[in-house]
Amino acid sequence: MWDADAGDFGELEALAAQCRYRKCTHTTEPGCAVQAAVRAGEVSAARLAAFQGRRTRR
Repeated sequence: MWDADAGDFGELEALAAQCRYRKCTHTTEPGCAVQAAVRAGEVSAARLAAFQGRRTRR
C-alpha cells in the first residue's frame, strides 16, 4: 500500500519537470503538470499534499 509520507516522490518530480514554469509551486500556476495529473485522477490530492509538505520542510 502507498504511504503518503514515503520519501520517494519520483513520479511527482517527473511531472514537476514538465510544468510550464521552472519554479512552479504546483498550486495555481497555469500549465502545472502536477495539478493536471491531480485533476485527471492520476495523482491523489493527499499525495500532492505530502509532496508539497516535504518540499517546504527542506
